[in-house]
Amino acid sequence: NVAVFDEFGPHWRVGFAARTLDKLVGKRESDWPEPEFSGVYFLFPNTIIVVGELGAGETCARVFRLFPGDRAGTMSCHISVYASRSVARDASRVERDFASDDIESEITEEDYQVATQAYRNLQHAPDGFRVVYGRNEPALQAFHRAVADRIADPESESS
Repeated sequence: NVAVFDEFGPHWRVGFAARTLDKLVGKRESDWPEPEFSGVYFLFPNTIIVVGELGAGETCARVFRLFPGDRAGTMSCHISVYASRSVARDASRVERDFASDDIESEITEEDYQVATQAYRNLQHAPDGFRVVYGRNEPALQAFHRAVADRIADPESESS
């Protein structure tokens, strides 16, 4: 849960500390490997770009574009993967690395499941009920502020 978060109007970016950083404790900085680049970028209103390395300096970008579905509680997600030719030629590797990526696993295995359950609960929420996002969810807070600003929701908080 160590991250950096920056907002740019309705857009934002977030970066997470690598889980392998603990292996560098006690080592001289000159012995550290080249850092891998990764980050998650959100372009309002519906585009998420996840950039990360697949190993050996091979960078991959995944673009998620989300659209409302035909009825409340549904959506469609269009996913595009951009990688170097050597990586792209091995589609099974991209899929395998995509599925094992910590960020992707968290999105697909945790966030979507939680969102699905939360929506089911919200269908039965009493009038006047408000959702509160914790301080560990700055991206969700920023997204909802941006939506509220666009629809001029007087109930939203501006901070």
